[in-house]
Amino acid sequence: MNKFKFFREKNNLTQKIVADNLKITPGAISQWEQGETFPKTELLPKIVALYKCTIEELLNDAEQHENFVMKSQEISSTSGSIDLQTTLFDDLN
Repeated sequence: MNKFKFFREKNNLTQKIVADNLKITPGAISQWEQGETFPKTELLPKIVALYKCTIEELLNDAEQHENFVMKSQEISSTSGSIDLQTTLFDDLN
C-alpha cells in the first residue's frame, strides 16, 4: 500500500479533509496515492503534521520515490526535451 494512503487512512482522514488543509484538490491526493505524482516539497512538513509521521517514514519507500523521480525527469538535448521515463525504464529491464 502506498505510504500516502496508509498514513492518511491510519489517521482516519479523507482525501477531501487533507486537500482542504493543504489548500489543494482531492484529485492531487489521489494522484499521490496512485503513484502518479508527488507532492511539492514545501507541502511535506504540512503533510507529515496531518499524517502524524516523519518525512522519513512517509518517504521510506525508496523504490516508490525513485520511480517517481525517474518518471518526472526530463533531459534537454539539442533536439529538444526527451522524456526519460521510457529510457530509464528500458535500461532497468
